[in-house]
Amino acid sequence: SGPTNLQPPSNVKLVKIKTADEMLDRVKKENNNIDIAIFIAAVADFKIKKISEKKIKKENFKSILLKKNVDILKTISLLKKNRPKYVVGFSAETEGLIKAKKKLNEKKCDMIIYNKISDDNKVFGLNENKISVVTKDKIKNYPKTSKVNCAKHIIDSIYNQIRIK
Repeated sequence: SGPTNLQPPSNVKLVKIKTADEMLDRVKKENNNIDIAIFIAAVADFKIKKISEKKIKKENFKSILLKKNVDILKTISLLKKNRPKYVVGFSAETEGLIKAKKKLNEKKCDMIIYNKISDDNKVFGLNENKISVVTKDKIKNYPKTSKVNCAKHIIDSIYNQIRIK
């Protein structure tokens, strides 16, 4: 996990990291014999291209250059050796379900959990969500419900998929 104030469940091994590169290194290190990998969210899509060693004064500030961060989900899902048996990613999108389906195919995931970000479904910071479970074969839409129920739908969907494989 990146920096957070949330307490982990008592039966979870927590590995704390600060950057996407650190997280990828730790995921690769822990990646042996994983049956199901669930990648809930990207650490950050971008990072600062060059970090200043000194404080930048307001009057000297012009712009911040960014570069793409490593894509942990894609890196792990595309592994030829030690790829988890089943890879689940998340896709919070403002542009619709087509982007989630594209992510499923491009990143070679087995399942994507789609969150439509809209005025009706503010995904972050609330206790409710409306999800769709996307696989190569089908899309299952769930009504808005508590995030605990969303988690149950996700686990049930994963179980149903790996049971038929």
